[in-house]
Amino acid sequence: MFDTFLREAEADGLLKEYSPEHFLIQAMNGQTPMFFEEHQNIKSNSAVNRAKMDIASTFVANFSCGLQRLASHFCEKDIEKFIKGQLAAGKDNYSEDQFVQAFSEVMVLGFLTDFAGKKVVQATYEPKLQGQSNPEARIEYNDGVVFDVEVKTPCFPKIITIPKDKRGILKPNMVLTREQFSLAKELCQNANIEFMPPRVLKIKDFIKSASNKFEKVDNIEHFNILFINWTLSDFYNVGVNEPIGLIGNPINGIIHCSEAASQIGISDKDLENISAIVIYRDSFDSISQCDYRWHFAAPKRVELILNGSVQSEHVQNIAKKLNRDPMNTSFCEWAPFDWAFDKDEDEITIKTQADSLFRTMMKLSPQGANTFNFSV
Repeated sequence: MFDTFLREAEADGLLKEYSPEHFLIQAMNGQTPMFFEEHQNIKSNSAVNRAKMDIASTFVANFSCGLQRLASHFCEKDIEKFIKGQLAAGKDNYSEDQFVQAFSEVMVLGFLTDFAGKKVVQATYEPKLQGQSNPEARIEYNDGVVFDVEVKTPCFPKIITIPKDKRGILKPNMVLTREQFSLAKELCQNANIEFMPPRVLKIKDFIKSASNKFEKVDNIEHFNILFINWTLSDFYNVGVNEPIGLIGNPINGIIHCSEAASQIGISDKDLENISAIVIYRDSFDSISQCDYRWHFAAPKRVELILNGSVQSEHVQNIAKKLNRDPMNTSFCEWAPFDWAFDKDEDEITIKTQADSLFRTMMKLSPQGANTFNFSV
């Protein structure tokens, strides 16, 4: 049976404190988890879904195998602690967001230990490093490369609520100066569009938290990798536009623009401790199959953004293992805005406003708007 590992964990009492509402418990009881009903966008455009497979049994079998593979790399005590702790997702006070965090750790660590191209010689869960808290894992490969890994998942509302008296919502995907912020808010108000500020505080918290957990590395064979799973964004249909824009846009992405980073409270020291940031979002296929490699099957599901401290001759140490070429933050196509609307006739108005607003905002930037390749 493919679900043997999970069934044995259940028999050993490791799941006894799980809530009946827990994604995993629903699936093990043969029920399609409510998660998929509440997040219909994830379920769309899926080969697995179109094949009408049994979602519950498919997930349980694949997740069980994923945990079993992790158990072959990490010590038994750590796996048991993970199952009884993080994976329990709040126990009686079940939290879907906590489950997504735990599931993301399983996916990312499973990929890095089994499919990163080199044999793992040692994997340590929550290694004791210099900080007061610990990253998710340290993975050491037989080619001498070491990854310290941290995984983050933001929490968002499940749906976007457009005010009834507004034509839609417009959200910038870049750090704004106070002048740009005021300008964007005013222009949106004049066009009867709801202005939504970019979620810079989430990115700030992720970077500062990860940096505090990582130790200083040489970026030659030892790298600190921050994974951000942006799946449950309220702007699901636009993928990872927002974090890519905030972190890596060529104008003022915080990974290379110290002024923008400083503006939101991120120091040079915070960024020095992070070698690379991987931004991705799950699909129905990657979740049901519990396999991170599904992200490579579709465009713009995963992006790798390198810190400039990684020397060019060592970039491949990261890129090959993550199966992704790094994004060119000096010149790349990116989306300065995301938007939402209820009526089709409002889409053109919002797009036009976004284009006009971007160009006006760039007049307040020393770089200017015509130097960069952008798409709205």
